[in-house]
Amino acid sequence: FPVTILTDRIRSIYEDRQQNVWIATDGSINRYDFTKKQFVHYAITDSANSRNANWAYSILEDTNRKLWIASCLGGIFVVDKQQLLENNQNNYLAEKNYFQHQGVNGLSDNYVCCMKFDLEGTIWALTFKNQLNKINPETGVVTKLLLPNTAARLSNGNASSMICDSEGYIWVGYLGGLYRDWE
Repeated sequence: FPVTILTDRIRSIYEDRQQNVWIATDGSINRYDFTKKQFVHYAITDSANSRNANWAYSILEDTNRKLWIASCLGGIFVVDKQQLLENNQNNYLAEKNYFQHQGVNGLSDNYVCCMKFDLEGTIWALTFKNQLNKINPETGVVTKLLLPNTAARLSNGNASSMICDSEGYIWVGYLGGLYRDWE
């Protein structure tokens, strides 16, 4: 199996509803083309070309077929999956970019290590600095949540994983700690 991804630092692998396999890497995102038996590389940037998804950490697809790409330093990029697939160039301009210092709907940090949907379709984005950002994909409203002081002291700023369980609770894992129930 020939590996032709630009970097060997793989952060996550995601299969979308149409069985496309997406790879988040330290060299942006890649999709495996099963017909051509090769990887397709995508360089995602914001409208000002000042932030990018070069260090992609997580990929999700919402019910509107938008890909949400979490990155280190660039925040979260939202792209229309169909337009991305039809794009014949390596560079792609994201439809939306959530980032720090964006005002009331900005993220608490630009280093987003993972994302999950809850049972209502809200996106939870976990930052490396132990902060959660709850994003309503329909309105774009971002709610910032911090770990309680006791859990934050245990974690040393190394958020690492997150799930939404079958009852809708968000579980967050950190170096030295575990936290549940943000509602």
